Amino acid sequence: MIKVEPCPRCQGIVVDEPLQDELICINCGWRPRSVPPDVQLDVDTHLGERSIERAHKHVPRGKPSPSWSERALRRRERRSEAG
Repeated sequence: MIKVEPCPRCQGIVVDEPLQDELICINCGWRPRSVPPDVQLDVDTHLGERSIERAHKHVPRGKPSPSWSERALRRRERRSEAG
């Protein structure tokens, strides 16, 4: 079903999607936001704080990969052993 009001982003046609039970713009894909109040409260309280992912540095595990010169040296050694 086509709605009367245009899309707020591109002024395109907004339709009522029957399979998803929501509005969607057929031009740009805009959808109205519906954020639950408890999620919005969490977002508002954590604004400006550092993210957990950014607070911890990635610690490399295992042996570091060999450099280009080390790989070339090993390749030459394997070739000399084989023939």
